[in-house]
Amino acid sequence: DEFGMSRHALSKGFARATGMPLKRYLTTIVMERALRMLATTTRSHSDIAAELGFRDSAYFHRAFRRHFGESPGDYRRSLRAGPHDPVAEPGRTPHLGR
Repeated sequence: DEFGMSRHALSKGFARATGMPLKRYLTTIVMERALRMLATTTRSHSDIAAELGFRDSAYFHRAFRRHFGESPGDYRRSLRAGPHDPVAEPGRTPHLGR
């Protein structure tokens, strides 16, 4: 109503204009912020989940895994592994499981 239209109309208009559903766009922004926080801080997964608006850290874990194909802990460990680990690739980010 703040935009003078229903949520459904807003969502449809957004998808038509951008080619991406509004919910996916918002989820992508939140998940990319989670990536940055995991990569640049030592904060716990629970703290990151709470800051991003997740009421339950287990739900954050599932949402992160669904979006990127690996858990927040696996992602953070892969960053620490460094380029000498044959599994880790320098500068890699998790695949975008959308």
